[in-house]
Amino acid sequence: METEDKIAKERAKKVRRLRNSALKKIRGAKDKHTRLKIIKALFPITDPWSNEVLLEALSDSNEEIRNAIIQELGQRAGVDMELVCQKLYHPHWYVKSSALKILALQKNEKALFHIQAMITDPNVEIRRGIAACLGDIGGEKALSLLLNLEKDKNRFVQTSAEASIRKISKLRFT
Repeated sequence: METEDKIAKERAKKVRRLRNSALKKIRGAKDKHTRLKIIKALFPITDPWSNEVLLEALSDSNEEIRNAIIQELGQRAGVDMELVCQKLYHPHWYVKSSALKILALQKNEKALFHIQAMITDPNVEIRRGIAACLGDIGGEKALSLLLNLEKDKNRFVQTSAEASIRKISKLRFT
């Protein structure tokens, strides 16, 4: 049993080193093209530490880099959605917005609890992003939240909420 614990601790240590090394390399690259190249090199690696690095890299100020990460994590299986939801509480609006886009692509209903907590975010772009995300996730709970957003004081949020309500509410005949 001691040997198994020792092996597990060594493995965890190695994973932390890999994660930290990747983050250091990304943060140390001043050129956005170099950062994007490093980040894209992580795409074939689907281990949990790689997901963590990509989620941390959402704080990059470059939109092209964030969009690449969003597309990758949005279609990747096995991403810890709780870690994505934690990014909804990040101080930077673009990190929150990126997390919403990932949740929308993953169509993760479990995120609705976290999204509901953000529905009164002071940033209009975040509230618009919430409306779009809810439209992609769908379901009764999302529709209920959209009905609240439809009453938002900002007309752009209202418009986004209305579009998502139409998206969810379409009758489908097959």
